[in-house]
Amino acid sequence: MCSFANCEGVFSLKGVADKGNPDRGGFEAGLSFAALSAPVLAARWIKLRPALALLGLVLAIATSIQVALGLRPLDALRRGVADIRSGRRDHLPAGVPAEVRPLVEEVNALLDAQEREIERSRSRAADLAHGLKTPLAALAADAGRLRDRGELALAQDIETVGEAMSRHVDRELARARLRGSVRHRDSHSTTLAPLVRSLVATLSRTSFGMHVTFEEHIADDVRVPLDRTDLAEVLGNLLENAARHAAKRARISLDSEGSILIEDDGPGIPPAQRPRVLERGIRLDERGEGAGLGLAIVQDVLNAYGWRLVLATSDLGSLKIAIAPPAAVA
Repeated sequence: MCSFANCEGVFSLKGVADKGNPDRGGFEAGLSFAALSAPVLAARWIKLRPALALLGLVLAIATSIQVALGLRPLDALRRGVADIRSGRRDHLPAGVPAEVRPLVEEVNALLDAQEREIERSRSRAADLAHGLKTPLAALAADAGRLRDRGELALAQDIETVGEAMSRHVDRELARARLRGSVRHRDSHSTTLAPLVRSLVATLSRTSFGMHVTFEEHIADDVRVPLDRTDLAEVLGNLLENAARHAAKRARISLDSEGSILIEDDGPGIPPAQRPRVLERGIRLDERGEGAGLGLAIVQDVLNAYGWRLVLATSDLGSLKIAIAPPAAVA
């Protein structure tokens, strides 16, 4: 056996005198790690590696779970903001953890303030537009009296200016109404067939629509996710354009993708000019008579709902306008 004092450096026991009491002695035991050889340390490390790897895996999983749980309220806020943008809700959800509740309250207060400002802007725009209606009507009456007195050129100039101003007023009224209606656009739905019949009945009594045969191919139960007034604005303008340029026939139907198709047998628009027709400020009816509102309001309304216009060639030999929903656009 080896002695305590020199057992190859593994254990070392040495006496330590108690300075407070010289008659008492003590022993101090210590482990000398220098005596552990490299192979011994390597063997111990090999044994520890699986345990350390398992510990690291457990810590990584726990960290991921903790981060996911911590970010869950922010993900709820993200979905809430997306719902607000799409018009499915007005405010962020109130049932959130206390840590993010002040942020939600501030955002909801900001949304309320923005809604009040939008409403004031809509009211001012509507008041301004309605205020211009009476002077424009008086201007049209003056043009009529000038025409009766034989001053045809002057009457024509006044009517042209009045009609242009009237188009802008009507467009601003539509845009002011539109800013409020699309906020809750998911709640809007309109039965298409009765609206089309109403518009066709009105156009059939006009001077340019009397000679046109309107063909309707729409089932009675078809509904379109647009506000009735907005949809009437779109269809009214496009059907009026078809009636003005049709030779004898105009047709409105629905395709398999849910697009509303409006066609006529008139002269049409050459394919090379169709992209220009869709540019802002260009009117479909600028080649003929009439003061139609053209594509300006149509484009504004459809863009607000995520729909768009697609121009193609009809089997009637003229222009086919497709009012394409977001799914068909994608």
